[in-house]
Formats: sequence, structure tokens, C-alpha cells
Amino acid sequence: MKTNRIVLVLAVLAIATAGFFATVNSVATAVQVPNEINLFIDSLIFGAVTAGFVFVFKAIGLDLRGLATPVSAALSGYIIGELQNLINTIPATYDAYVTIVFRIIVVVIGGIGTLYLIKKSSGVITANAEVESLL
Repeated sequence: MKTNRIVLVLAVLAIATAGFFATVNSVATAVQVPNEINLFIDSLIFGAVTAGFVFVFKAIGLDLRGLATPVSAALSGYIIGELQNLINTIPATYDAYVTIVFRIIVVVIGGIGTLYLIKKSSGVITANAEVESLL
């Protein structure tokens, strides 16, 4: 029981520290990180934190699975804030190029997701069957 309290206190301190540093310089004056990339980063971090807490539970027996949501929210806010801080260091003359790179990243992530869904649902409907039904 004492270990759970120590872990809880450390988790709260880590969340508070990460939240403080993420909001210090996160007010952007340059190109904003697109919402699609924010959601992608959020989902990756949530999956990784949840998997890590499940691994800790299986390895040690310490139940931290209830903390996955607050820890991942604080961590993703920190990472997105730091990404925005890195973008703010880019001179304003390159804003158009940064926007183009972000749009390419969004298209690539969307394409990978679409290919994954097509592969996942290949037993239900295929692209060839859809085209053949139109002819």
C-alpha cells in the first residue's frame, strides 16, 4: 500500500511538472500544429502509456491502469507544447514550407490509416468488387 502512495505522489508531481512546462511557451506566433497531428500524437501516447501500465501490472502486480488517462493527457500536452516551441523557432519566412510539410504529414497519416482499414476489411468488401459492381 505504501508503494501505491509513493507512485501516486510521483505521478501527480510528474503531471504537474509536465503541465507547467508545456504551457510556459506554448503560445504560438507561427504555424500551428494541425489538429490531425495532435490527435495522432495523443492516440500514440495513450496507447503506449496504457500498454506500459498493463506491463507494469503484469510484471510487478502494481495496479496503475487507472492513471493511464491523466498521465497520457499530461504527457501528450507536454510533447505537443514542445513541438510547437520547436516550430516557433523557425523564422517566419519559412511558414509556408512548414505548412506544406504538415499537410504532407497529414496526408501520409491519413493514407496509412486508409490502407490499414482497407486491409482490415478486405474480407467484407474489396476495392475491385466495388469497381466491378459499378461497371
